[in-house]
Amino acid sequence: MRVTRFVRPAVLFAAFSTSLFAFVFSTAVARAQTEPESEGAAAGAESATEDAPVQKQRKAEAPPPAEEVMPSEPPVSDDNGAPSGITVAKFSGWTLSVDGRLNSFFSYGWGNQKKSVDPDDGGTIPDVGGVTGNENQTNSSGNFATPRVRNGFVGNVLTFRMSRFLTPTTKLSANLSLWSDVETNLSVYLFPATYMQEGYLKLEGPWGSLTAGRQMALYSRGAVEIDFLYGHGYGMGYPCNYNFIYPGCGMIGFGVMFPFFRSGVLYETPSLGGLTFAAGMYDPVFLAGKWERVITPTFEAEVAYTTKLGRIGMFKLFGNWLWQRLGGKANLSQAMTGQPPIEDTRTTAHKTVDQMGVAGGARLELGALRLGVAGHYGKGLGFFYAQENSQAAYYTASDTSDPRDGDLRTFQGFYGQMMLVIGKIDIGGGAGASQLVRLSYEDPAAHLPKQNLGINGVFYVHISQNLVWGLDFHRAQFSWWASNFKQNVNTVNTGLTMTF
Repeated sequence: MRVTRFVRPAVLFAAFSTSLFAFVFSTAVARAQTEPESEGAAAGAESATEDAPVQKQRKAEAPPPAEEVMPSEPPVSDDNGAPSGITVAKFSGWTLSVDGRLNSFFSYGWGNQKKSVDPDDGGTIPDVGGVTGNENQTNSSGNFATPRVRNGFVGNVLTFRMSRFLTPTTKLSANLSLWSDVETNLSVYLFPATYMQEGYLKLEGPWGSLTAGRQMALYSRGAVEIDFLYGHGYGMGYPCNYNFIYPGCGMIGFGVMFPFFRSGVLYETPSLGGLTFAAGMYDPVFLAGKWERVITPTFEAEVAYTTKLGRIGMFKLFGNWLWQRLGGKANLSQAMTGQPPIEDTRTTAHKTVDQMGVAGGARLELGALRLGVAGHYGKGLGFFYAQENSQAAYYTASDTSDPRDGDLRTFQGFYGQMMLVIGKIDIGGGAGASQLVRLSYEDPAAHLPKQNLGINGVFYVHISQNLVWGLDFHRAQFSWWASNFKQNVNTVNTGLTMTF
C-alpha cells in the first residue's frame, strides 16, 4: 500500500515532466537550427550582479564585476549606463530602466514527518531542525506527500533603476526592487505577499563604490552566488517549507548560509588587478529569549580576487568575516519606595557575547565546466542564514546564575556545486551540509539539532535568451545529536522562468 501511494503521483509527475521537456527541447532545437550563430551565442548571455543576483551569467558574459572599470567620461550618446534590462526613459541626464524575472514551478515533496519524541529513549526532540510546522500535512502513515505550485529559488522580481553621471567619472544610481510570491498559504482568499526587498543608493567612481540602504549583506554571499549561478538560478531546490509561502531555499541551510537583505552602508574598493575589498556596517540583530540587547552594529567584510583565464573562463577566490556584540536585558524590579532597585543576579544581565564567523570559497569556469566550493565557520550563526534568530544558537542552563548560561554554539558548513553548460543545456549537481557543534560541557544525551545534509541535481533548457525550463531534485536529511532518528525529505520541481 505504501509503495502504491507514491507510485501514482510519481507516474503522473514523470508524464507531465516528459511532455513538458519534449516541448521545450523541440522548441530549443528548432530555434537553434534557424538562428544565426552569433544570435545563438548572444541568447545565452544574461547579466549578473554581485549585490543581488537576479539573472544568471552565461559564458558569453562580459568580464566579471571585479574587472569592470568606470568610463573616463559619460557616453556621447548620453546613455547613462542602465545596468541591464529595458531602458524606459532618459530625461535631464537621468536614465530609468527596469529588469526582473517571473517564474512558476510545480513542486512535489514527500518524506517522513519530524518526531517530537525520540523513538529509542523517549527524550524530547526540540522544535528546531528538520521540517517544522508541517503537521497539517501528515497522512495516516505519519508521512507527508504535498504538491504545490509556487515560486522557485528567487521570487517574482521587478527592479527599477535610475542613474546619472554627477561628474565625468562619478555615477549616482538608485535601486528599488519589489519581490512577490505566486503562492499563498494554501488559501485562495489570501493575497500573495509583495515586499520591498531592496532599496539603496549607490555612488561609483575611480575610488570605488559606496552603497547605502537595504541590500544583500556580505557574509557568505559568495556561496549564494555559486548556488544561483551553478545550481538553482532557474530552479528551486529545497523549498524551505511545504505549506507556507516565500521563495525556495536552493541549498541554503545545507552548507550555504544566506547573508540576507539588510539595512546598511557598504564600501567597496575598485579592482586592483582583480583584487577587491569590501566592508559594511549593518543594522544589528538579536537572539530572542536570551540576547536581546544590541551593543554594536553588525560588521562584515569581504576580500575577493577575480581573474579571467584567457578566452575560456574565469577564476574567483573569496573570503568573508562577520562580528557583532550582544548583551542580555536587565530586569530591575522596584523595591520599597525610596529604596534602590533590586539587582538582577542572572548571568545574562551582566554578560556579553560576540557573534562571529569566517567564510570563503572559490569559483572556476573553464570551457563548459562550472565549479564552486564554499564553507563557513563561526559562533551564533545558525543553520540557514547568518545570525539566525534561533534558540539552537545558544546554551540554556538550568540555573540562570550559571556563568555558562547563554554561551554561543558553533556552526559550520561545507558546499560544492558543479555544472556543465552544453549549448542551451545546463546539467549540474551538488551536495552540502550544515552542522551544529555542541559545547564541551553539554549533556551528551540532549537531542540538539546536529546536521542538515542535502544533495541536488539540476537540468535546464534555455528556450530563448529570456525563457528557461527547469527540472531539479533535492534530497534533505535532518539528524539530531544522541538520536538514531532521521527525517528524510525529497522534492522534485519543474517550471519556467522568464527574465528581462
